[in-house]
Amino acid sequence: FYGAIDRYYAPGEKTGGQTHGIGWGGRNFHDGNNVGPPKKAGECTDYGDYNILMLEHLHATANPPRRVDLNELVPRWMQALPTWR
Repeated sequence: FYGAIDRYYAPGEKTGGQTHGIGWGGRNFHDGNNVGPPKKAGECTDYGDYNILMLEHLHATANPPRRVDLNELVPRWMQALPTWR
């Protein structure tokens, strides 16, 4: 889909159901992942979910300021991932 964005679209709504480019084929990571209903227009995609995860992680580990430590991040990610749809 190319053109003006005139409203929120559900993932794949204007692209024949595809949500990823060449190499991804028909894979769709927004179909509910057997956790709940498919994503709807206006909801975060998986990219949005990852952004929220990182913002929450940075907030939780901001004091004292430091680099992202995978030993802190991975457990948080593993706990959140099964709930993402």
